[in-house]
Amino acid sequence: MTAGISPAADIATAGRLTADGSGHLTSGVLDQNDNITVSANTSFTGSSSVSSNGRGTATLSTGTTPLAFYMVSPSEAFVISEDPNAVASGTMLAQTGGPFDSNPPSGSFAFLFYTSTSDTDQVGQMMIAGGRNGGNLTGTGDINEQGILTSDAAFSGTYSVSSNGRAAASVTSPLGSANLAFYVVSGSRLFVVSDDASEVTSGNFEKQF
Repeated sequence: MTAGISPAADIATAGRLTADGSGHLTSGVLDQNDNITVSANTSFTGSSSVSSNGRGTATLSTGTTPLAFYMVSPSEAFVISEDPNAVASGTMLAQTGGPFDSNPPSGSFAFLFYTSTSDTDQVGQMMIAGGRNGGNLTGTGDINEQGILTSDAAFSGTYSVSSNGRAAASVTSPLGSANLAFYVVSGSRLFVVSDDASEVTSGNFEKQF
């Protein structure tokens, strides 16, 4: 997942890919919200190389800017855009636990969202309940919208998830309705990006308890 700014405005991206260890990137899919211009469920391939010190570079077929990354471990890397006109950085984590349509995440998750276009933070708890392909979302949270505070707010929604771990969700809160893309890292963590052409939101879920 990456998030940052460009000369136009804010940008957030989440996705998944398969790396074969030989420089080939396949089965990629991503959702990007670039200044409320949304590219949803976009397929891509690419190539990468890694030096002995853990520094790597990657180029994607989507036409997005080249990326540089540093391996933390075989399952984690820090990423930065190499575009002089866009500042963005993020984290890559190895995906485990699929296929996710038959083995979706479930249980109680803490969440943190940031909407850069309206300078809004959201934090709370969400119950993910469902079975094969998807289910329901219910929870409560606290919202700080440019200093306007809402405590113990109700959140609810539905989601559907594909075998590759991409999920499409619709969530309702005191801020209104939002369309989100979730990317499942594992049964205990998800990355989030907004698919609405009205706001740029990014964040994550982590399982509680």
